[in-house]
Amino acid sequence: MKTLFKATLLTIVLAIAPVVAFAATPITLEGSFQGANCIFYNKACPTNMTDGHIAIEPDFIFVDKSGAYAFIPNLDRGLKIKYLHKNVKIIGDKTGDSIRAKVVEVQKHNQYKEVWTLAAQEAERDQLNKK
Repeated sequence: MKTLFKATLLTIVLAIAPVVAFAATPITLEGSFQGANCIFYNKACPTNMTDGHIAIEPDFIFVDKSGAYAFIPNLDRGLKIKYLHKNVKIIGDKTGDSIRAKVVEVQKHNQYKEVWTLAAQEAERDQLNKK
């Protein structure tokens, strides 16, 4: 009986372990949005917002203070461009090299100000769907 219990418990643990290992991890990171191609090809990208390079960049990724990057697929490209090269704080859930953002804050006058939330976006979408 004890052997059966131990075997069952071990089976459950082994079945759950991979799911837990790949579960999203809540994080808060500070860094900036950068052009994806610039980061991938290790090139210095223009920081002038009027540079035409921004228009041909396929997407923008988040690069933290250590230089590690992450994709944030649930953020609009326009929002990333608006705060390109600015100090940004991302609060969300990280899975692999992807972050599902819940809050975006931008540094202004040495303080972070909330500029986007997932909750507000979902509320706006729900409001539009009711019409």
